[in-house]
Amino acid sequence: MTYHAAHWANRMTRPVRSSRTGTRRPGPHERVRHALAVAEQALDANFAEARRTLDRYPAGLGRRDAVVMLRTCLGGRQAESDQRLGRSAAARRGWNAMLADDPLHPAVLRNLAVAHTTAGDLGQAAHAGRRHLEALYLGAVLDGDLRRGAAERAELHRVPAASFGTAPLCPRSTDDRETEQDTAQVVPMLASAGKVTAAVAHLRLEELNHMLSQRGPTLLLGIGRSVEETELAAARDRRKATAEETVRLLPPRTRAGFRKLCDEMIDAAYDAASTARGRTRRAGDEAEEDAHLEWARDRILWKHRLAGAVRGPSSEWPLTKYSGDVLAGLHLVDSLPLDPADPGLLVSAQKLGCGATPGRSSRGTTG
Repeated sequence: MTYHAAHWANRMTRPVRSSRTGTRRPGPHERVRHALAVAEQALDANFAEARRTLDRYPAGLGRRDAVVMLRTCLGGRQAESDQRLGRSAAARRGWNAMLADDPLHPAVLRNLAVAHTTAGDLGQAAHAGRRHLEALYLGAVLDGDLRRGAAERAELHRVPAASFGTAPLCPRSTDDRETEQDTAQVVPMLASAGKVTAAVAHLRLEELNHMLSQRGPTLLLGIGRSVEETELAAARDRRKATAEETVRLLPPRTRAGFRKLCDEMIDAAYDAASTARGRTRRAGDEAEEDAHLEWARDRILWKHRLAGAVRGPSSEWPLTKYSGDVLAGLHLVDSLPLDPADPGLLVSAQKLGCGATPGRSSRGTTG
């Protein structure tokens, strides 16, 4: 920077005095700070006035649905404004106060999880995230339609599976760029039973919700369009067994209802596939098939990525004292099998060059 440029930059950022009165004039930074403070004060005054209008309702009306909705709308807008203004503590207090009206409000719990994460309070973030997922599952059970919101629940499970220290084990996307350092962290991560167990649990629930999001009967059952009755029944039984095992990972008060609705959906898909033989196609089948192919591709690539890290030429973990822990972690990963009878998996495996039968290449990382 030249002398003249530095001189004028210094002039622009420091207070100056009026040549006529000698009074101190604020510099640009001070003017911006003042404008922001005035705006925040005006915003706080507006919210305070709005709350006073709600306080005028008699106590007996305060719990009415309409008043609760108004209070929730106002509280949400104020908390969001506080968060955007960098007042995270005030935003979290506001969202926590809103839970008095609805302890399982999904949007409030989601915002709390995000706010705690940005504030670096990972313990509270994980707690709010668990409550958020519980609220979504309870909502689905009460609604009686597990397909509704299934894609959202699947996406949400992918986030904690790759968070809180498990990112090297389970990156958000198989397309994420991976460094040598990331690969080197996979084996030590596999030795951590707690982290592997948490990641695998979320991936199980992600897979279950991915299945429940399918509208096509054959896609939901994971079979081709032209199969014999014995294959159809076997696919139904496999899906029910998977659902039974996975539902155990849900919060206790959601398990029974969710399991019952899972069985009903699987039975309905079985009945529909039994009566609609042949190449019957439905509106939206192609989009669902493409989404399933992408999901199968990502899961296969994830298993191959772990296998590459474990079997790499420079890998020395079999000679270390924690080799038993790594094997235990791999066993947990291998408890997430990919069904070789699923045509979507077969097509994805063939496109990736895994051969005609994907079972051996995609089901296990140790075999």
